[in-house]
Amino acid sequence: MAETMAAKVKPKSAPLVGAHMSIAGGAWRAFDRLRKVGGNALQIFVKSNVQWRFAEVTDDLVAKFHETRAASGVREVIAHASYLVNPASPERDIYRKSRDSLVGELEYAVRYGIGWLVLHPGNHMGSGSRRGIERAAAMLVDVFEKVPQGGILIETTAGSGTALGSSFEHIADIIDEAGGGGRLGVCLDTSHIFAGGYDISKPSGYRHVKETLTSLGLLARVRAIHVNDSKAPLASRVDRHEHIGRGHMGVEAFRRIMRDGDFATVAKILETPKGMCGRRKCDQVNISLLKRLAKR
Repeated sequence: MAETMAAKVKPKSAPLVGAHMSIAGGAWRAFDRLRKVGGNALQIFVKSNVQWRFAEVTDDLVAKFHETRAASGVREVIAHASYLVNPASPERDIYRKSRDSLVGELEYAVRYGIGWLVLHPGNHMGSGSRRGIERAAAMLVDVFEKVPQGGILIETTAGSGTALGSSFEHIADIIDEAGGGGRLGVCLDTSHIFAGGYDISKPSGYRHVKETLTSLGLLARVRAIHVNDSKAPLASRVDRHEHIGRGHMGVEAFRRIMRDGDFATVAKILETPKGMCGRRKCDQVNISLLKRLAKR
């Protein structure tokens, strides 16, 4: 697929910006939590992110989710796979549990009408990047055979320890070896790529990222961006999210993203610290700032 660095025509509608929200009390409650901070793009877990166990999702709960979504005005919903899932694990039991969990989570996402499930590519645990990439790709093929609907976005990582995904080449290799079909995409995490060594705080570094994504055939596959500043410095390989403009990346990096025509229809999702920033919720403060940065 041919790609271009030229900016596309930007839609006149409001920027597609939101945050990851809790599903405590029922996944449908996340819409009201997002409304209170002014977002129109939502990310959720479809199950506990720190347990293998799946809670039952009844037809009534699914119907409530669809009903609430339709009334919410939220334009995009994506899901995030649980943190336990390790597609690159050399340990048979962990690999099996990861595959089964990924199957179940993708099935839940499909029931909720969520088109994309974000997935960390995993840790090779000392077995080497090449073997980890092969295992991750094989798992994706297996999962797609078991679940005929829904897509998976491979997320960039900071590269700490034995984590795959700190280089765009890792992501491209996993997608290619998994068949490169339309059910595979990319989720960029700004904090992760900065900590991984891509200096998007500078115009030249941002151009380099766009050029690299284009050359690897990944730019058109970007379907979500986690917009997080970084508490850790460039190339630190430390995954620590910070509020927009308060970290090592600075405001200008996010201005470029918010005004980039190639990402105009891509959901920008905050994963910044929760809590209060003065008299307002931090998510509301960050979302408001991103909306202002999108204005020319």
